[in-house]
Amino acid sequence: MTDRARKLLDNLLGSNRDSIIRDEINNHCIFQIAGGCPYEMLKNTKLSIGSCKYKNHEVIQSVNKVLYEQELIKVLSDLFANINKKFTTPVKIKDNEINEIEESLDMKIMEIEQNITEENILEMYKIFEELENEIYSLEKLKEKFFVKNKKEEMDKCEVCGLNIIKNFSSKKFISHIEGRAHNNIKKLRDLYNKLKNKSIY
Repeated sequence: MTDRARKLLDNLLGSNRDSIIRDEINNHCIFQIAGGCPYEMLKNTKLSIGSCKYKNHEVIQSVNKVLYEQELIKVLSDLFANINKKFTTPVKIKDNEINEIEESLDMKIMEIEQNITEENILEMYKIFEELENEIYSLEKLKEKFFVKNKKEEMDKCEVCGLNIIKNFSSKKFISHIEGRAHNNIKKLRDLYNKLKNKSIY
């Protein structure tokens, strides 16, 4: 029975099962062993992904490192997929007038999309043509907003996806690129690419 149980464990966990169990008992973070724990690195930042379930983040050597690297790749893939979603979300301008006009236009465009048919397509097109003037006016309002705010146009950081001010000399921009969230995402991207390339060979 003992031999059968041992064989079953070997099949489930592989020949490294004893060291895997030992890592679990000692509560060693498998992500830290693999190269870096994203939970700890992004802790208390705007990009926090929650608390790590492992308590011990000491850097140790483990024969299971390759196995843990695959687990880390999965976590990082999900993290970067969520960051990439931020690029499809437009930056919200903090101006009530602009936001109200934008919401009103969205509603009108949605109404056209929902009610358009082959029979009324020309009628709907005329309504849309009238909206074009409102859309143009909205864009002019946005331009004035950016000029008023010292041409500091909001954008998404290409590294971490957070909202930034496109003014390379501003204190906010400098603070962002020197911040933990930005720099640790950069490190995690480098680690991810390194692990992905390693897994190919």
